Amino acid sequence: MSALPGPSPGLRAGVAPVPRDLAGQVVAVVGATGGLGSAIAAELGTRGAVVVAVGRSAQRLESVGGPDATRVVLDVRDPDAGDTLAAAVTAAHGCLDGVVIATGVVAFGDLVDTDDDIVEELFLTNVCGPLWLLRRLVPLLEANDGFVVNLSAVVAETP
Repeated sequence: MSALPGPSPGLRAGVAPVPRDLAGQVVAVVGATGGLGSAIAAELGTRGAVVVAVGRSAQRLESVGGPDATRVVLDVRDPDAGDTLAAAVTAAHGCLDGVVIATGVVAFGDLVDTDDDIVEELFLTNVCGPLWLLRRLVPLLEANDGFVVNLSAVVAETP
């Protein structure tokens, strides 16, 4: 069995990213209708970024990202979602400087009794979806020395 390749030479653990001026930068926020995604889209807008708000609900997207935001309705569980987003961003802005992936679902229950449909939704949303998006978006990002922020959340209880 061969080992997986190590990290990219440009990525080093423990090294803080270089701060960047977001004014005029085209940044897609996938999961923009959720609490964290919506807050990130709003903050990017206040920093002058051109926000591309992405989510599953057109109605919920209406209030996200400010009046000048581009809105794209898609579901990350669709393997073609990356093509949809790349085409929309290219048509509206001609480039992509960054993407924030703030999607995710969680399920609670007994491992033995968890329904296969739930497991499938977890993997499609949390693993496959971001992978499918980035496969299509990375070439656009590389053209502008772009960035990716992929969030995951931890659900915890305070005793």
